[in-house]
Amino acid sequence: MGAFGFIGMAAIIYTAILLAVSYFVLFVNRKAEDKKLKMFGYGVAGFLCLAAVTMLISGLYISIKGRNRSPMMMQDMM
Repeated sequence: MGAFGFIGMAAIIYTAILLAVSYFVLFVNRKAEDKKLKMFGYGVAGFLCLAAVTMLISGLYISIKGRNRSPMMMQDMM
């Protein structure tokens, strides 16, 4: 497994962790009685889900397309 495969696997692992934390926040949020606290909990859970999706998409993109090699090429030319 190359470096790009590792990046994709790490993205999947971190996505799973963020989604598990998001589920825990939603689970705890159901027990809250204050409306402000519930809205805050929904906001935190939504942010965590958005971060998980962003991390998954960017990790898979890097795995498929590869990294930008132009800075390394510039150093080789000097």
